Amino acid sequence: MLSYDDIVANLEDAWVAAGLHEHALVENFQPETFERSYRVELFPEHDDVLSEDTTPPWVEVSFLWTAANQVLSEGRDLDDEDPLDISWTYMVLVHTGLRDRSDSDLVQMFQRAVSRALRRFYAGEAEASINVPVEVRRVYHSNEQGRPQLSYVQLVSSNITNLLDQWDFQDSGALRRVIRNEVTLAGAIIQALRDTFNTNTRNSNTYRPVDTA
Repeated sequence: MLSYDDIVANLEDAWVAAGLHEHALVENFQPETFERSYRVELFPEHDDVLSEDTTPPWVEVSFLWTAANQVLSEGRDLDDEDPLDISWTYMVLVHTGLRDRSDSDLVQMFQRAVSRALRRFYAGEAEASINVPVEVRRVYHSNEQGRPQLSYVQLVSSNITNLLDQWDFQDSGALRRVIRNEVTLAGAIIQALRDTFNTNTRNSNTYRPVDTA
């Protein structure tokens, strides 16, 4: 029977195949509810030293494995099924040269990049324009005079893959194919976002793990 560990193993195999690297990986278990949670940040290849102007877009991948999911994985029936969703949260740290753009401009840049990635990934089958929801976060800190000063701008967009809609608990091959497809798509979206927001960044093939982005 398939398990939490099967999903984790397939995710890890998929991100390696897609050329992505984990930066922060956190797993938790709640014994009182028998829930297990998983979260990992995936980055593309990047320069050795990351700064505000060299950090590439990345994706945070997470899912929750409930007691009901465990019961189903063991072949037992339940009247009500818990969802088994993988969440994909894309993040872009807007570099200094683009911070003067309006929120509307930044959102449109993000949406166009995602639409371009989807058209390439699905070989033209995707819609010409897909307006994914994008949150613009402008974070301010006080300067030496006690006045608010813009510290950084971040773009955030999330979507969900419902695994229960796409694979059978009895078919490990289907699970592997679904997860490989989703991670490959995530890599394509990250590359499109990088092409849009990191056009002046040197794209070397060096990599050094870091704890935070």
